[in-house]
Formats: sequence, structure tokens, C-alpha cells
Amino acid sequence: QETATTPEPEPVATPAPATAAVAGRMTIWSDSATAIVGSSCEYASMALGGLASPAATSPYVVGRAYCLVDSALYQSGAGCGSCYKVSGSAGSAVVQVVGFGSPVAFNCHGSAFGAIAGESAGVFDITYEPVDCDVADGDGGAAATVLDGMNTWYTKVIFSNMPEAVASATIRIGGNAYVMSRGSGASWTASPGGAVGRAS
Repeated sequence: QETATTPEPEPVATPAPATAAVAGRMTIWSDSATAIVGSSCEYASMALGGLASPAATSPYVVGRAYCLVDSALYQSGAGCGSCYKVSGSAGSAVVQVVGFGSPVAFNCHGSAFGAIAGESAGVFDITYEPVDCDVADGDGGAAATVLDGMNTWYTKVIFSNMPEAVASATIRIGGNAYVMSRGSGASWTASPGGAVGRAS
């Protein structure tokens, strides 16, 4: 009796802004190597090992090029995994959205903050525009990490290592398709109704 879940995510392009680049502000979140652990998109969930989580393998997580964002960019979790080119007085960097909780458009890890602002603290004017994310090298491509999959009536997964945020997902078990619903952050849930068999 197999209950493993490997649902199919369907990426959607990040909505393009009205102009090529949007003006905003950026501040620093933390310099800690583990800042992402516990952030609302759940890529580095402590339950899955924090930075050792299979969902924490994106080049942006590894390179600490990630940010918390404001509610307009977070979109109740729909913005999780989106990437933006952020430009400031010192340069530009592509960053990935890993959570909600910024008082301004972007609240970035110190590594990204320094590359963009050229400083170690403060609030700075920036411009930003959506871009596709780079993905981690390797044979896996998009990853579906099972957060809760031992119950034939409920499953929860998180998708990562994708060029765009996930807009919808479906899990197929025993020839039947079950539409998944957005949980919290980047997680998706489904209720397979007790179905058993190989999941895809």
C-alpha cells in the first residue's frame, strides 16, 4: 500500500509590473546563515531539517540571496518562490521570496542587501522587476517535498527548485486526479479520499 505523494506543480509566471521596474524600498533582515529557517514559505522548515531540507536547495537559499517581502508581493503565499531583480545604489541582485514580514517591499538577507545597497544597515530606495529563477543543477529538476503523506485522506507538500511560483497543483493516485489547495506559504494540500496506489 503506497502512500508516497509526488504531485505535479503547474508554474505560473510572476505578474509583470505596469512598467519595466517598480520603485520600492529595501532594508536588511539578518546576517545569520539560518535566517530562512522558520520563514513563512517553509522552504527550510525545522520539521524537515532546516537548511538540510530537500526544499532548501535553490541557488538563492544556498547563496543567501533571499528576502522577506510585504503583503503585496507575498500575495498570501502565492509569491513564495518568485524571483525579482532588485537594483540599488551599489548594484543589482536576483533574490527569491522566502517569506512574509517586511515593513517595506523587500527585507533581505545581509548578503543580498550588501550587494544591492553597498551597506550593512539602513533603508534604501530600490527598483525591482520579476524575473525567472535559476534552478539548482542536478537530476531532480522541480522538487516536491512531502510534509505530511502517511495519511490516505490528507497530504501536504511543498514545491521548490522551480523557475516560477506555483499557481496550481494536482496529485494523481490510482488513475484519479485530486486538485490541491494552497496551504500556508508555499505548501499545498489535497484530500485523496482514502485512495491508495502509486502517486504522481
